[in-house]
Amino acid sequence: MNTKKILINASIASLFLAAVSAHASQLAVDFGADYTTSNINSAKTVLESNGDFDFDGTSDDRVSSVAFGAVFTPAGSWTTPTGKSGATIYHGVSVAVFNNQAIDPGVAMDRINSADTIQVGLTAAGTETYSLAAAYYWEAADFLSSGTGGLVDAADSMVANVFSSGPKATARFMVQAGGQWYLSQASNDGPLSINGGAANWYAFDPTSNAMFWDETAPGATVIGTSLGDITAAGIYAQTDAGYTGGSASLFQVQSLQISVIPESNAYALLLGGVSLAGVVLLRRKR
Repeated sequence: MNTKKILINASIASLFLAAVSAHASQLAVDFGADYTTSNINSAKTVLESNGDFDFDGTSDDRVSSVAFGAVFTPAGSWTTPTGKSGATIYHGVSVAVFNNQAIDPGVAMDRINSADTIQVGLTAAGTETYSLAAAYYWEAADFLSSGTGGLVDAADSMVANVFSSGPKATARFMVQAGGQWYLSQASNDGPLSINGGAANWYAFDPTSNAMFWDETAPGATVIGTSLGDITAAGIYAQTDAGYTGGSASLFQVQSLQISVIPESNAYALLLGGVSLAGVVLLRRKR
């Protein structure tokens, strides 16, 4: 066996692995910085509809919604810091009241506050039973890294500093892959960090049921590494169950980081560059 060829091939492999390691993941979303010094509400359009949002088999619930996919349009001035996400945020918010109860639901808060935190919530009056669902996300055109790719199989590749008060809102990461939305199986009502590639994900349709998701029948899971062509990514939250009015439910996103693997053509360019380096190395060895 030619020892020189083995050494050269090993050198080329080392170059490739080093390059892949350096470029294996890129931040697609990085929210959290100094955006504003005042509270900035979304200039939202609220829609009203009826349906079965508590999944009890009866369409006797009412909801006020900011439709999923609406652009968060600040009713005031803000600045996106260099290298941070925020120029265009997509979102959706729904507040439902259940079982033909008299009071109309309302979206009480949908804003970025003076502490640069996304806040969404409501204050329920009386004894009505309410629930809240919300999503905030960025599309690939606004990713910090260029192009689309898959989820990174590495610890803390998805990190969210979220918290809630009052009736708790459980947060999950959300991604769109190949046109299908998914929610992470991992969830928390506080800070959440996962290995996106190793995590399990549920298929999810945020355009149905006013974004409310039946957590009691989530369906089968898929592994994160099987999800390619990530075209949007963000965070989703829903109150654990309907709750009685008289107290506020508030969900907040202080910071959010989501990494993706560069798209396949980026790997092709990377491999081409490493191959060229290998040819040069081979010629020098000769």
